[in-house]
Amino acid sequence: MKQLNKMKFQEICAKGKDYEELLYRECCHMVKTYMELSESDKAYNSTLFGIMKMSSERAKDKLKADIYDTAVVLPQTLKMEEELGMSPGRPGNVRTAFPGEGSLGADR
Repeated sequence: MKQLNKMKFQEICAKGKDYEELLYRECCHMVKTYMELSESDKAYNSTLFGIMKMSSERAKDKLKADIYDTAVVLPQTLKMEEELGMSPGRPGNVRTAFPGEGSLGADR
């Protein structure tokens, strides 16, 4: 919670729906950037200390698992779904932000 306070998420959201939407869009942009960088990163898409390259499908599955763990499992584990605001029941969640990316976590 201390780190969330440092990032001033609550203060930004308290300014109104427009600010909350802006913050949400920035988080979605950050995730998209992470996805693009992960897709092109040789170290992320390899196994056995970078010796073997993962298949495209396996790399995509790894990325889906990482995003699911960060956006869904971590907030539940920390019991901070409301504070982190990306829980599955919230309108405008990860599944809404990234349609067509399959069912996050359904195959885990």
